[in-house]
Amino acid sequence: RLGDLNSPATYDVLANAGFEMGATGADGVPGWQLQPAATGSATIETTAAQDGTQALLLSCEGPAVQLVSDEFDPPQTGRLSVWVWLRVDPDAPQRWLRLAVEGKLNGETYYRYAQVGAGREGLHVGTEWTPYQFLIDDLPFDGLSRLRVRFDLNAPGAVHVDSVKLSHLAFSQTELK
Repeated sequence: RLGDLNSPATYDVLANAGFEMGATGADGVPGWQLQPAATGSATIETTAAQDGTQALLLSCEGPAVQLVSDEFDPPQTGRLSVWVWLRVDPDAPQRWLRLAVEGKLNGETYYRYAQVGAGREGLHVGTEWTPYQFLIDDLPFDGLSRLRVRFDLNAPGAVHVDSVKLSHLAFSQTELK
């Protein structure tokens, strides 16, 4: 059982989580939307992916840009863990990047996030692919709408994104102990 806990089951609800479907012209990246499209870009890269043959480059040319997944049903476990592999180009400055989950809770905005990049010692995004985890262990059981994963880049710059995975049964190191 402990071995199973160290390798949590995935919650396979994200379309194109590894960005392998690529871009479809003006429609952007399948399974994901760029908001607002005028302040940034989401482009598929075919070199140096973390897993598979493609990754995504999220770029911001304005004050902020968000890459938002299609909606999915919240897990019934009350937990959701978002795993993602990130990197930046060499000599790129650290930018504010939020790994987030959004939805509605009883009609009000539900937005939970973890900050990586600028301003967070130990959570800087490096030049090599590195996994990051954002764990929510108290998802409401009632009144929660469908959810979306978000990557919020809150300053001009760029970050490479690959291999987004969700788990509904991941636990923190403290919980595992």
